Amino acid sequence: FAGGGSNLTVAGTKALAESGVNNLSIDGRINLSLLNVFPQIASGDTFFGGFADVSIRLAGPNSAARLSGTATLDNASFATFVGSDRLMFERLQGIIRFASNQVQVDRVSGFLGGGEFVASGGAVLGSDLRPDSFRFDLTGNNITVPLPEDFITTGDAKLEISGRRFAGGGLSTLIAGRILAKRSVYTKDIDLASIISGRGDTSLSSGGTSSFQAPRFDLVIEGRDALIVRNNIADLTASISLRLAGTTEEPQISGRITANSGTVFFRNDRYVVQRGVVEFPPNT
Repeated sequence: FAGGGSNLTVAGTKALAESGVNNLSIDGRINLSLLNVFPQIASGDTFFGGFADVSIRLAGPNSAARLSGTATLDNASFATFVGSDRLMFERLQGIIRFASNQVQVDRVSGFLGGGEFVASGGAVLGSDLRPDSFRFDLTGNNITVPLPEDFITTGDAKLEISGRRFAGGGLSTLIAGRILAKRSVYTKDIDLASIISGRGDTSLSSGGTSSFQAPRFDLVIEGRDALIVRNNIADLTASISLRLAGTTEEPQISGRITANSGTVFFRNDRYVVQRGVVEFPPNT
């Protein structure tokens, strides 16, 4: 099988009946964008790209098929959504190992939002070769992520991304860890009338869907003089110490924002901020 950057040798048998026995081998180079046509792997809001050199075997009956072998990533990419924002993992390099019903990532490096990261972890596959559970540890420097909602945050991060498949077939995912923010920018205009009347939208997923089905968060975000607010009511710099919990549908933010300098605009008047503190009490 050759074309579009792929050059594969496929040999053996693939069972169709539930009791049929597989004995299939795939060797060569694959363009990972081919995975986007398989709904078991890509669900319409998850995208793959780049290349991998593979040597994989599929053996056993369909009811208990097992993978073995390796896939060596070469400038691969993976994109998905967290709420309405797209996360793009680019320039991925590393080796993925398949053994029985497990997938092991020893060390994969790449870039997220322009910053470099390394990741390790693994997944347990079900009989349909879809993940039943997974856990990955990610350490990044100068990565950029759209967290919290409406913020663009750049900093160093140590994250754990884990999940488990539930009865409906989707994955319940938890993104936990700590982000040491170097710069977190908020530029969205604020409608004070909507806030006062309680009509604000607190959903993180109003504009898109997620392959991970409403991720849950347990993130600590901290940064001294890292927060930059530039919108219709403020132009200021502040320090942040926040905890993001809950889900994309019901996010919960607690902690403190301490403004050190800047200006606030209210009813055509300009106010100079010498010091200000905004407290977000825990949601009890």
